[in-house]
Amino acid sequence: MKKKEQNRWLTYVLLGGGAWLAFRTAKAQLQRRKLLKSGQILPLQSEWYQVNGLRLHARVSMAASNASVPIVFVHGLGVSSSYFVPSAERLATSFNVYAPDLPGHGRSETPPNQPDITGLAQVLVDWMEVAGIPRATLVGQSMGCQIAVEATLRFSERVDRLVLIAPTPDPAGRSAPEQFRRFLKGPAFERLSLNWHVLKDYSRMGKRLFPEFRYMLRDPIEEKLPHVQVPTMLIRGENDPMVPARWFNEAANLLHPDRTVEIPFWGHAVQYSAPEQFTDAVLPFLASQRS
Repeated sequence: MKKKEQNRWLTYVLLGGGAWLAFRTAKAQLQRRKLLKSGQILPLQSEWYQVNGLRLHARVSMAASNASVPIVFVHGLGVSSSYFVPSAERLATSFNVYAPDLPGHGRSETPPNQPDITGLAQVLVDWMEVAGIPRATLVGQSMGCQIAVEATLRFSERVDRLVLIAPTPDPAGRSAPEQFRRFLKGPAFERLSLNWHVLKDYSRMGKRLFPEFRYMLRDPIEEKLPHVQVPTMLIRGENDPMVPARWFNEAANLLHPDRTVEIPFWGHAVQYSAPEQFTDAVLPFLASQRS
C-alpha cells in the first residue's frame, strides 16, 4: 500500500510539473506573438554559408537600415546561436544582426578537428568575409568573449566595438573541477528553458566538447584584454557563478571598458534569461557606433 501511495504521489508530481511547463511554454509563445505584432522584435531567418569547405549556419535579420554597423553574436562553449535569439530579435529592430553557429556547433558542419580559440576567431572572420560584413560589433558571451577578443586583436579593422558578456575563464578558477562546481550552480539564476538549449547543443557536440573545454581553459584572456583598442562594454549577471564579481572587476581594470553593467538577479546567460534588461543596457553603447 505504501508503494502504491508513493507511486501515486510521483504521478501527481510528474503531471503537475508537465502542466506547469506546458503553461510556461504557452505563456512565452503568447508573449512572443504580442512582441512580434507590436514590432518590438523581428524574427531571425536561417542562412547558410560555405566557409573553408564547411557549410555554416547563422540566424540572421537584415531588416534594419544598412547605415548602421551590423551586430555579430559569438556563442560560448559547446552551445549554438540559439540562446542569443531573445536579445537578437529585439536588437534586430535597430540593427542588422547575425548569429552564426561556429564549426561543429548547432546546425553547422563539423570540421575534422575541433578548432582552438585562435582557429575559431579565424573562422569567424572568414565567415564575415563570405557573409559580406566588412566590419561589425562583436557581442561575445562566455567563451565567445575569448573568440571575439582574439578576432579583435588579430583583425582590428573588422571590429567596430566589443560587447563582452560574462567573459571566461576566471584565472582563479582555471581548473576542470572548479568550472564544473560553478556550472552546477548556474541553473538557479537562469530561465528554465535555457536548459533545453544547453542540453541539445551539448548532445550535438558530444565528445568534442572536452577538447574545446581545454582550449577555453588554456586561453589567457587576462593577458589579452589590456591590448584591446576598440570601444568596449562589459556585462555580467549579478548571480553569475562562472564570472564572480571579483573577476569581473579585475577584467574591467585590465580592459578599461567604456561601460560596465551588472544586471540584477540573473546569472551567466543574461542575453537569454534577461533579454529586455540586456538590450536596454546595451542599446546606448551600440547607438554611439563610429561612422
